[in-house]
Amino acid sequence: MQTLRLRATARWDALFKRDFDLAYAFTSPAYREVYTAQQYAVGFGRDLDWQRVEVLQVQATGPDTALVIIRVFFKTIVDWANDPFEASAVTEESWVKSADQWWLLPKSKV
Repeated sequence: MQTLRLRATARWDALFKRDFDLAYAFTSPAYREVYTAQQYAVGFGRDLDWQRVEVLQVQATGPDTALVIIRVFFKTIVDWANDPFEASAVTEESWVKSADQWWLLPKSKV
């Protein structure tokens, strides 16, 4: 599961740099057959300044599936504050292993 932990972190590193093409490359081949890199990138707002990520847990959910629980630290501007507001949020990512590689299964856009 260390390999998956590293891939999940590498994907977030790409997101921190706003390199959505690289982050898109971590998505599953099936996802990439349906959605383009541009469609993937639209799902990320511009209001957050991601700071860092902490992988809290990697949990196998099947022989070739896993759940990665991540805490994302970020800054954002809110209406009631003049300075950036610092916060964090926990999110869960589903990953699948195919051809000896772990791939992100993004949440449905529907």
